[in-house]
Amino acid sequence: MQSLIRFENLPARQGSERMSELMTQPEKLRADAAECALIRDLATDRDKRELFARLAEHLSMLATEVEHVARINRAIIS
Repeated sequence: MQSLIRFENLPARQGSERMSELMTQPEKLRADAAECALIRDLATDRDKRELFARLAEHLSMLATEVEHVARINRAIIS
């Protein structure tokens, strides 16, 4: 299967730009997790409540992992 994104065609970015971009991702992921939790709380269907609970948990874990990677990258750069 061929990739839809051709990485060699992507513009090069400076390290500080990548780092700031990486640091905004946890905020977005946490906001999405909060929205999933709200939908979970409002859902009347049990299956949908479970689905949105899993999504909220998964997005929160992803945010934590991205923060961890950003801290490691910051330590390597400095």
